[in-house]
Amino acid sequence: MDIGGGGIGIAHRAIENSNA
Repeated sequence: MDIGGGGIGIAHRAIENSNA
């Protein structure tokens, strides 16, 4: 899921990884 296709996607990925 690339929302914005920029740092937002990466930041969201990091948050999801931390939440996993």
